[in-house]
Amino acid sequence: MEPEDAYARPLVNRARIRAAHEARVAEWPRERKALTIRAAIHVVEDHRKVARIGPFTIESDEGAIVGGKGTAPTPLSYFVASIGFAVLTDLVRAFAVRDLPVDDLRLEIEADFPLGAKYADEPAGVAASTIRYTVDVRSPAPRPAVEDAIAWAERFCHAVHSLREPVRVEGHYRLAGEVVAATG
Repeated sequence: MEPEDAYARPLVNRARIRAAHEARVAEWPRERKALTIRAAIHVVEDHRKVARIGPFTIESDEGAIVGGKGTAPTPLSYFVASIGFAVLTDLVRAFAVRDLPVDDLRLEIEADFPLGAKYADEPAGVAASTIRYTVDVRSPAPRPAVEDAIAWAERFCHAVHSLREPVRVEGHYRLAGEVVAATG
């Protein structure tokens, strides 16, 4: 983490976030549907890819060690960072819904991915073996209120629970529009 004096108070509009959350709660009986996130990604050159997610465009690349040029974060870097983004999103919401002031929220995250199966035909898996994150919270709110906000955020974080609980993953491949069976 950064030194104690190296933080700037985040701009969190608790009233706006709380109102948005309360509006979603009020709409839920009529709008009972899952949140679906869509992205369209294509290869540009070597390992460089471009993704469109709604109105946003992001790029990804790999380092030279695997044939990329290092022009953008790697896919796994986005994967790990997205977990941190999601944790902090739910924590900000938890603080806002409870009208708790926050002076600073910071998260450090790291994940260990085994490489032996990919590069040495070892019997190890390829899923992350461990994902560790630490959140530093600065708030003048009473400790029990902060602990309650943290518990709520941990309980409802989609990203964290998608890793902690089994999730069905469906991959489909087409070659010139016709289905190709993935083997292996």
